Amino acid sequence: MRLLYVLLLCPITVLAQPGASGRSDKAPRQATVLYDTTRFIPVGQQLAVLEDKTGRLTLAEVRQRQDFRRSTSENFQYGFSNSAYWFRFDLLNRNRENTKHWLVGLLDAATLDYVDLYLVYPNGQVRHQAGGLKRPYVDQGFFATTPFFRVELPPNTPVTVYFRIRSSLAMFGKVTVWDEYYNLSKGRVIIFAIWMFLGLFILRSLNNFVLARFIPDPQFRFYAVCTFLLYLSTLSRTGIYPIILSGHPVLLEWMHYGMGRLMPLGLAAWMYSLLDDRRVFRPLRWLLLGVIGVCAVGVILPFFVQNASLSRFNAVIVAMMYGLFFLNVFLIWFSKSRSAVHFVLPIALCTVPFFLFQLQSLSVIPYRPVISQLALLALAVEMVSMSLVLGRVVRSYIKERIATADALIREKVEVDKLQELDAVKTQFFTNISHEFRTPLTLLLGPLADLKRRFPAEPLLPLMERNTNRLLGLINQLLDLSKLEAGQLKAQPEPGDLATFFRTQASSFESLAESQRIRFLFSQNQDECWAEFDRGKLETIVNNLLANAFKFTPAGNDVRMSVHYGPGQFTCVVEDTGIGIPPTHLARIFERFYQVDGKINRPYEGTGIGLALVHELTNVLGGRIEVSSIEKAGTTFHITMPLVPTVPFDQPAAEYPHPAGHPKANAKERSEPLDAYGQPRTPAGFEIPIRANHSIPSAAARENVLLIIDDNADIRAYVRSIFEGDYQILEAVDGQDGLEQATATLPDVVICDLMMHRLDGFGFCRALKSQAATSHIPVVMLTAKATPEDRLEGFELGADDYLTKPFNRDELTARVRNLIQQRQRLFQYFAEQAQASASDQPPVLPAKPALLATEQQFLERLTAVIVQHLDDLDFTVELLADAVNMSRVQLHRKLKALTNTTASLFIRDIRLAKAAEMLNEGSQSVTQIAFAVGFDNLSYFAKVFQERYGSLPSQYGKATSSVK
Repeated sequence: MRLLYVLLLCPITVLAQPGASGRSDKAPRQATVLYDTTRFIPVGQQLAVLEDKTGRLTLAEVRQRQDFRRSTSENFQYGFSNSAYWFRFDLLNRNRENTKHWLVGLLDAATLDYVDLYLVYPNGQVRHQAGGLKRPYVDQGFFATTPFFRVELPPNTPVTVYFRIRSSLAMFGKVTVWDEYYNLSKGRVIIFAIWMFLGLFILRSLNNFVLARFIPDPQFRFYAVCTFLLYLSTLSRTGIYPIILSGHPVLLEWMHYGMGRLMPLGLAAWMYSLLDDRRVFRPLRWLLLGVIGVCAVGVILPFFVQNASLSRFNAVIVAMMYGLFFLNVFLIWFSKSRSAVHFVLPIALCTVPFFLFQLQSLSVIPYRPVISQLALLALAVEMVSMSLVLGRVVRSYIKERIATADALIREKVEVDKLQELDAVKTQFFTNISHEFRTPLTLLLGPLADLKRRFPAEPLLPLMERNTNRLLGLINQLLDLSKLEAGQLKAQPEPGDLATFFRTQASSFESLAESQRIRFLFSQNQDECWAEFDRGKLETIVNNLLANAFKFTPAGNDVRMSVHYGPGQFTCVVEDTGIGIPPTHLARIFERFYQVDGKINRPYEGTGIGLALVHELTNVLGGRIEVSSIEKAGTTFHITMPLVPTVPFDQPAAEYPHPAGHPKANAKERSEPLDAYGQPRTPAGFEIPIRANHSIPSAAARENVLLIIDDNADIRAYVRSIFEGDYQILEAVDGQDGLEQATATLPDVVICDLMMHRLDGFGFCRALKSQAATSHIPVVMLTAKATPEDRLEGFELGADDYLTKPFNRDELTARVRNLIQQRQRLFQYFAEQAQASASDQPPVLPAKPALLATEQQFLERLTAVIVQHLDDLDFTVELLADAVNMSRVQLHRKLKALTNTTASLFIRDIRLAKAAEMLNEGSQSVTQIAFAVGFDNLSYFAKVFQERYGSLPSQYGKATSSVK
């Protein structure tokens, strides 16, 4: 690939030098003779050439110059230059019949800005004609494609002809003399070909753009744009634009100078889109981006400035772009993008003449008239070949449409299969739900017996509540299966609808109170007798209220209002909770759909409740609507038909329930019941457990255990395991746990992994990164038991890992082992402190990461104390401030690491420094006492003797005697 880049870029170094087509020749001047049979004659071999580097020489000055050079070629070719060039040759007309119908011109010289023709007759008469791209259209000569001029040549009279040419573009062509009538006969063919090409160009462009509208292939669309630009560039050499834009000289001038740079710009963009982002193609992509930028500037620049240097630079860039294009064609041919080859190859064929034209302009190759003719020939071949390719493209597009239709049919078949699979799944849920009910019944019965036998046992209500919750979810699955089977029908019964809603609202009051949520209920009538399906309506209301309480934080409001109108009633349940994002609002009634589907979402749920509400509402002939504002709240509107009925004698507040239905004694219960008459604990709600926990002993109050879990039942169960041995703290998520751990520094933390706000990994990372809490052991509890999860937990500093469901005895043993490890840890630090005062400290093994962290903390404390050694007012508070801790945090940290208090730690450091100074023997005991922060000598002597077993006055001597 790099070799191709080098081969592509190397020729650019030779593209900047203008060429020359003449050499000095002192041979006598020879006239070109025109005979009766002359129709066309080139005069290149008889030309004398003069380069005017100033560009300001007049005809009179040129006639005096003796440094003309004789041309050696029929053609002239000059690169981009600021010089003007003069041609001189002599004509002798031997044709007596034709004296006024001769044309003198520059064949194929379509890039000249200024062309001046001077005829000098023997009698001294001089005739002047002007042409060129920058001259007015009416003055551009006989035929506007190239500069041609009608001249009068008297018979047998020599006439000297001077041509002056100048241009900011490359100049090349051939000086010729034509019989005017012969030129007209040839010109008709050329004009016919040009206008035929123009018509084909218009038809082909329209055809391409129409097909591009209907064929969704980006490669074909790039092809259509590039061929359009190719046609426009070709037309700039045909003389069409001066005829069409004769009244717009600025635009006409841009068409000559800027139009040719549009096609390389389009090719570069096309090639950039074809190359993928593989590493081998990145240099080429960057190079194409640079070419695109330069070409874009080159397209606009002719409106403001034109000179030979800029034209040469743009010619180099355009030539390089064509080279890059051919390189890309080569890469595409051997790559997997074979579909683009059908469109790239025809463009590559048509681009070859344009590339040769640029090389000719830069004098890299000699001028050949056939190069200009190749452009039209290549376009003709392209039109024919692409007509066949387009037929294939259209055929492929039709096949693709047929394949799309077949895919839609297959998709419909797949949908039918999915519906059948959904029916099988629903049947499975129905069967498995029925199978679950038997063991659940066998669980609920014994639990009720155990509650009667052991009313003080706190775990039995928890077990019963969660068993009832599971039974409620199974009943919901059964209802969904009945709805799909069409077996669930409305069963209206007469009753007081107002009392029904009032009773449902009152059953949520205790839940609202426990959650510290203000619950507001209102209805526009105190009594409304009607026919309604009590069970289904109860399910609808309970699910909506349960969701409202689930997603409303403490301190906010939940409102329920009922309005009875003619023929219908409306129930509105409104919360001020987290709301629902607009992108999820349309799908909340789909089965098993959850707005937050992450495994660590903060709210529990199965995605069944709202689907059941929606389908039950349809069964009852009503409709449900939802509106929500994210972070502001959600409102559900239910509209049901109202069929009035006559009140019966039984009090409406006590409408009957089926025999054995738990709602029969609902007024005696303080807890809400679910849609199936079971004590209701909605999914995601845990009513706080109020049980008589055992009081920890006085010795256990020093040990603090922090339990972090977003499930209140799990927290209560773990509390029941450890509350006899520890002082228990609870946190509802990782953030809450981190705040409590930082404030209280517990002895051990039991933490769940999947929690909202801050999960177990984040909590462990934050806990271990704080100096105050880095020593606290953490036990992870989670259902994620893969080796990767365990490894991540251990890398973040977790001390142990247990998967759910866990064994009570195993959890107790692991917590006990962690506490014992920490006890051995502070014994190690205590031994270190004692060894620091001895002459030969013990040789210790390598320290683990945790041990090294705590050792650094103690060294930091020691350094702070040493800095304030002689400060009598240096207290524990100042030490805590120096290490960014509170007094309580410092106390508990030191207690865990060294089994000592902060005051004793400071005193021990002071005494160790005093012992060191006594060993040196350079100061008195009094000086040393004051130097280490003791202002009471008797107290200093007492504590020193307790620490080292001898008085300060004898310590230094005793040590010396030992030595």
